[in-house]
Amino acid sequence: MSGDERAPANDVFKPSQLTKDYVFIVGMDFRSLKEFKDGVREWCVLNGTQIKILKNDKERCRIVCKDSKCPFIALYSRVVYSHSFKLKTWYGDHTCARVLENRSADANFVTKYALDKMRTSEMKVSDIMTDLRTHQSVGVSFYIAWMAKKKAMELIEGDARKQYTLLWRYAAEL
Repeated sequence: MSGDERAPANDVFKPSQLTKDYVFIVGMDFRSLKEFKDGVREWCVLNGTQIKILKNDKERCRIVCKDSKCPFIALYSRVVYSHSFKLKTWYGDHTCARVLENRSADANFVTKYALDKMRTSEMKVSDIMTDLRTHQSVGVSFYIAWMAKKKAMELIEGDARKQYTLLWRYAAEL
C-alpha cells in the first residue's frame, strides 16, 4: 500500500449509522463539538437513558449520566497542535434504569425522527408523540413534539419570510 492509499488511523463518527447498538470507540474522530453532543445525546435517548453536560467549552466536553450513581462518562477534546477532535474517554455502560419520559429528547431529535414521515404524509402533534412512544420507546411532551413539527415543516416547505423577501425579485423578473 502506498502512502496515498492509507486509511484513516482512527474511526470517524458517521451520524447516519447511529442506532441503539452503535459502538463508540476511544480515539474516534468527530467533525465538531455539536456533532459529538448530538451523537451521544441521540444514542442515550435511543437507549432510554438521560445525560447532562458537565463541561462544555470550545475545546472540550464532558457528558455524564443524570443519575449520579451511574458510571457513564464521555469526554471529548481537541487534539493538541491539530484541528481535529477526538473521543478521549468513554465508559458507556449505564447501570441506571430506563427512562420513558426522557428530558434529553429535544426538538432536534424529534425533528430528525419525524422529518421523513412528514414528507410523505401530514402528521398531527399527537401522532408524532404516539409514533415515538410505540416505535422508539421515547416519551416527549406536547410542546417538544409541536416544536419538532414546526421545524420539520419549515425544512420541508422553506421559510415563509425568506420567500416574501424574494417577491420583489420575482415581480421584476416577470
